[in-house]
Amino acid sequence: MIDNLKFMWVAAFHLGYFNNKDINELLNLKLIDKFYDVMSSEFLENIVAISCSAKLKLKLTEMSKKITDISKTAQMYEDRCNQLNAFMICEDDMDYPNNWRMLSGMPRIVFGKGRRELINIDKTGGVAIVGSRKCSNYAKVATIMFTQELVKRGISIISGMADGIDRAAHETALVNSGNTIAFLAGGVDNIYPWVNKDIYDQLIVNGLVLSEMPPGTKAQKQYFPSRNRLISALSDTCMIMEAGTYSGTLHTASFAAAQGKNVFVLPNTIYSENTLGGLELIADGARILLKPEDVIDEVAECCLNKLLLKGDLGLDKNSSRVLTSEDKITEELSVKPRTADELVQLTSISYTELSVLLSEMEIRGSIIVERGKFTLTRFN
Repeated sequence: MIDNLKFMWVAAFHLGYFNNKDINELLNLKLIDKFYDVMSSEFLENIVAISCSAKLKLKLTEMSKKITDISKTAQMYEDRCNQLNAFMICEDDMDYPNNWRMLSGMPRIVFGKGRRELINIDKTGGVAIVGSRKCSNYAKVATIMFTQELVKRGISIISGMADGIDRAAHETALVNSGNTIAFLAGGVDNIYPWVNKDIYDQLIVNGLVLSEMPPGTKAQKQYFPSRNRLISALSDTCMIMEAGTYSGTLHTASFAAAQGKNVFVLPNTIYSENTLGGLELIADGARILLKPEDVIDEVAECCLNKLLLKGDLGLDKNSSRVLTSEDKITEELSVKPRTADELVQLTSISYTELSVLLSEMEIRGSIIVERGKFTLTRFN
């Protein structure tokens, strides 16, 4: 029953009968408990009696008159999802991304195909890697190198399945058995560009494809900026590998900065139109992308902060394994401050386990983190 209401909501939303501002008004007035309750028979039967703005009441009245058409569209979406073996991720689901919960303007429902569990990047972290479709060999080689190092640490690679840099990032992650997520501008069944069908076929088995658009939706020019905001929003940080002055990649960088994410830019030549956008980002304060460790440390700090906010450290206080690993960390930090990447290399502790241990040590006050480096405190 709830899934039916969600499909009804998606149909009415994309048919333009209401927007998220309208739903927020109903929620704030406590006229509905869940956003999809607006499609319940109880609510629709009592529209005349509800107390909301006249404009919204008019919208809802018009919607109630078209409920048969909305139901047909909803059934079409549901049938298509069943045929595709696709799924919905809703804002009240446990695995709805926490990075999205902290931002406004995120979709209440997204559609997915592939490994649903990959959307949970709280402990592993995620990096957006984007750039030109007609990229230089330099930018492509750098993308491959950085992606290889990031997936070694268990970090998820997030991009848009476009040609060029996006393809190189997804392909490298898949070849190296890493986790990768692709956001599409059309529905999860809309392979665009078609030349990347081979990557799409791999993603729906070993990775994850996501879209806020219903199945069957064709990619259109106006959908791409909206898609780009989701790429940056899901990620912990953003890497711009190559971008021209008017590149769509700059949209992703702008969204990332507005969302409070650090943006790293691969330095490049001043003599190519295809790189000037990235250089302008550096001039505006973006960080220069020099080595994988810079990004790894940034992601580690983001993961620590998220775990602290959630209070979900996942530790067994009586585990000798945890104590032994913590001793290794303490020993290395007693020599000098270290980055997360240095600790992984020196202690042979996995990146995921290290993130959890560092979180607990920071909560206890045993360590502090400054500029990406962990330091023992006098309380240790």
